[in-house]
Amino acid sequence: MTISSGTSHIKRLALVRTDNLGDFLMWLSAAACYRRHFHNAEISLFASEMLSDLAEAVPYWDKFVPLRLLECRPPTLSARNAKLSDFDLVVNLQYSRSLVADRFVSRLAAPCRSAIDAPSPNMSLEELASENQLYTTLLRLSPKPLHELERNFEIFNAISGAAERPHLEALGKFAARCSVPLPDRFVALFPGSSWKKRNYPWPRFVQLCETLHSRFGLVTVLCGSQSDADISGNIHANAPQATLNLNGKLKIRETFDVISRSSLVVANDSMAGHAANLLGIPSVCIIGGGYNQVFGSDQMPEGRFFPYPDHLVSPNQQIILNYDMECYGCSYHCKYDILVRDTFPCIDYVSVGRVIAAAEQLLLSAA
Repeated sequence: MTISSGTSHIKRLALVRTDNLGDFLMWLSAAACYRRHFHNAEISLFASEMLSDLAEAVPYWDKFVPLRLLECRPPTLSARNAKLSDFDLVVNLQYSRSLVADRFVSRLAAPCRSAIDAPSPNMSLEELASENQLYTTLLRLSPKPLHELERNFEIFNAISGAAERPHLEALGKFAARCSVPLPDRFVALFPGSSWKKRNYPWPRFVQLCETLHSRFGLVTVLCGSQSDADISGNIHANAPQATLNLNGKLKIRETFDVISRSSLVVANDSMAGHAANLLGIPSVCIIGGGYNQVFGSDQMPEGRFFPYPDHLVSPNQQIILNYDMECYGCSYHCKYDILVRDTFPCIDYVSVGRVIAAAEQLLLSAA
């Protein structure tokens, strides 16, 4: 059985993702295509248990199987009643594959397993060649750099034989009303990320909070996961008294509601920047150069995750802030890593003045 022979015979389909929430949001726009194309199949999604609040509310699959993700170890089923079943087709959806995800996919019984055959920063070429033997079908995609959201549509088209064009999912329909009363006008600030060295220094966020409060009367609402508690606590303790700290208190879908009701989102390279784009909310996103191409000082970066292509998100809706360095494109295998205690230099060198100016630009243009 191969995918190229057609997909109408597929009655049980397993989709596997073992990445973070931001990656999941970028894939969500293409996810609806799987439901439409495989409308006669039972679709099971295997993904991180931290996505449960959102994944269980999305109607694009019949079963969501939460996975407990452990560093350097294959994912395990986190639901007591979950079990590995037989499928007609199993697809590893991640463009940048990892050894642990490949090993998990190998446990799913199916006559056809598919994955993307492309170099990955998570494994050597020798490891990739070895892991490829676990699959019956390898998807060879365009070598042209693409934004991850566009790449997700390319992957779907390679699997299905369709020709879906990239578009943005309307994320607002999956939001749930925030259980905490919110200020009338506020900026939603997400000071954390999946890796602390990609966090913009928190004292500069305090200065941003003070400026937006004094010039625009905007309260800052701090959001993020429990792992961001320390940095949010520091900001809350030093920012204007009106600042509201909701860090670790909201479910994912409640966070979408907070974003949708905000005047502005400010974030690191994290899920909040993606959610703001999908919700149509202006945002300032501070990024490093790990997944971006080298660019001139007078040009915007071309990146895998940020910025979004202009035909998907207007540059007037999201401003990307960065500091150009000759080592851009390192996949965060930073040559300065052992010298850096807190923040990578490609992020640290973004001045707070630039962040404030970008926030003011978006707020004034929306007025």
